Amino acid sequence: MNKRIGTVFAILLTVTLLTTVRCAQPMPTTPYVVEEFPICTSLYNQMWPDVSGNIVVWEDWRNATHTPFDNADIYGYNILTGAEFPICNNSAAQRDPRISGDIVVWTDNRNGGWSNWDIYGYNLTSGIEFAICTAEGNQASPAVSGDIVVWRDERNGNRDIYGYDLSTSTEFPVCTSPDYQSPPDISGDIVVGYDSIYGYNLSTHTEFLIGSNLGGDVRVSGDTVIWRELHSSSSRLYSIAGYQISAGRDFVAFEGRALYYDEPDVSGNIVVSAGYENPEANLSEREIGIYGYNINTQEEFAICTNQTNAQAAPAISGNIVVWADGRDRYHGWDIYGARLSLE
Repeated sequence: MNKRIGTVFAILLTVTLLTTVRCAQPMPTTPYVVEEFPICTSLYNQMWPDVSGNIVVWEDWRNATHTPFDNADIYGYNILTGAEFPICNNSAAQRDPRISGDIVVWTDNRNGGWSNWDIYGYNLTSGIEFAICTAEGNQASPAVSGDIVVWRDERNGNRDIYGYDLSTSTEFPVCTSPDYQSPPDISGDIVVGYDSIYGYNLSTHTEFLIGSNLGGDVRVSGDTVIWRELHSSSSRLYSIAGYQISAGRDFVAFEGRALYYDEPDVSGNIVVSAGYENPEANLSEREIGIYGYNINTQEEFAICTNQTNAQAAPAISGNIVVWADGRDRYHGWDIYGARLSLE
């Protein structure tokens, strides 16, 4: 269902065999103070966090019984109160949560097992869970912004992009071209991440091309779109490219460092990404950390480079960054966060 799981597990199992600690490449000086804090360190794995304001959500395997994915649940955490809470612990599997305001969405297989994934949601204010799409075939990789939910949909035999307006209970197609559609993202009226790198304006119903060098992991915040693409210097290096729609300006984050960047996210003028040290080496010789980039000042900075194990899958909202953290190798992945502030 999610190929990233296997990749991350391979990295986790490999780096736990390391007996020495290697130093990460030094980052340039930065005006940011990074205040790190734990969010969830329960037994087993907590993965794929997302954050909106002061609420963090993630995929949680504490109740899995047979395989890691047979009963994954969705949990949440309020940064202000320090309270953790379950969002959905249905006996089936819930995966890949995303959050916007008080709306949490995820992929759910309660209606048909591994061959029929659907999209469900939960309103944190009302405490009401609801189905968003239970069409035939798999629906997966949801994203949400305000009242609009988008996802990748296989009801037509290929991978399309569909959307749903929570305020009107109306479903609508976004892109049903015969080409491959990657998992979408949404911010306001802008949907991105299908075919090469296309965008779609929900207000004007117009489609527009952003780029063609698609590497995956497309994200959008306001009118800033970022994605992972192959670095020009190597077939194994990825950088984080971006485009500001209103300004018509391309940019590359982390351009000055020879790292393999993956799983980016963006909020305002800050890009975050997992960065792999020694990307041309074997997995056992790599280091993984969470890094940040200020689009306006073109400054790079480290957020977490704990060398006892790996960090992955960052997400950002405002000045809050969250990620999956493997520093406690004895019981799996945890969720950590950091608050960014100017010195």
